Amino acid sequence: MTLEFVVRACESAEEAREAQDMDDRLWNNGYQHYEWLYNKNPELLLILADTGTNRFLGYVGVEQFNESDLSVGYAAEPLLSKSMPGWDHVPEEWHKNDGNVYHITGGGVMPEAFREGGWQFLMEALYAQARERGMVMVATTFNLRHGKVLNPLHAWGSVGMEPLLNTYDPNWMRTGTSPRKKETYDGSIIWAKKLTEQ
Repeated sequence: MTLEFVVRACESAEEAREAQDMDDRLWNNGYQHYEWLYNKNPELLLILADTGTNRFLGYVGVEQFNESDLSVGYAAEPLLSKSMPGWDHVPEEWHKNDGNVYHITGGGVMPEAFREGGWQFLMEALYAQARERGMVMVATTFNLRHGKVLNPLHAWGSVGMEPLLNTYDPNWMRTGTSPRKKETYDGSIIWAKKLTEQ
């Protein structure tokens, strides 16, 4: 069976919870605020659905950051003085209504949709929306010790993103910037698509 995709803004709190449930299954210690995104602005949570049935097939969530927020790790002044937020951070502390960068909080698609190009379809729709809203970039914080995404080229490079090498940050932690006892640093690098490039 061939799927036909549509991407749209999240339509309900129930659908936001469906995105949250999928995120919880996919990512350990992931983002926990998809309903917040929906309540803030439904366009911050895009849903991949089947055209014929409207069945939920995937999601991608974003917060708006300022481009200067990406000056982390080796790009920070002074060096290594600032990190990106952990995966599950308090959105009110980072989201900026007038921010010019979409920062991906998480995303995923059902396996059958992934096999048929659903991830690429969803990300192209995100890029189109970001351009319409005046964003200069779509970015994500990649965990260098990610347990599931072993090669970021497959996840992020396949949709036109590239690493911002000067954002390498050995101090980043997926659980935030305050290490717990016996917790190791994950390290991160930002992957991004600059929207001035076509």
